[in-house]
Amino acid sequence: MDSPARRWLIDEESRFRDSPRLHTSEVQIPILMVHGDHDAQADVEQSQSMDAALTRSGKPHRFVMIKDADHQLSAESARVTMLHELETFLSAYLPVDDGTK
Repeated sequence: MDSPARRWLIDEESRFRDSPRLHTSEVQIPILMVHGDHDAQADVEQSQSMDAALTRSGKPHRFVMIKDADHQLSAESARVTMLHELETFLSAYLPVDDGTK
């Protein structure tokens, strides 16, 4: 079965042209990237490359590498780390007015 997604996977030129890291200048919101250093599904170099591109573009972002974590964040400690990082990120970019003004 030939689909647009399958053609994109095969077409190296399209994959390069459409890579998010080449379009970081268009980013308009803060980005949180969380990656396990033992991820077998997504190469950590992809996240590192995106981190570098966002840094070069001066875009607000946070890249978190979780030691000994897989793609699914199977270990409880990895999930706890991710949740703490998410809470910190959201607190920084979505502050909540607690009404104590």
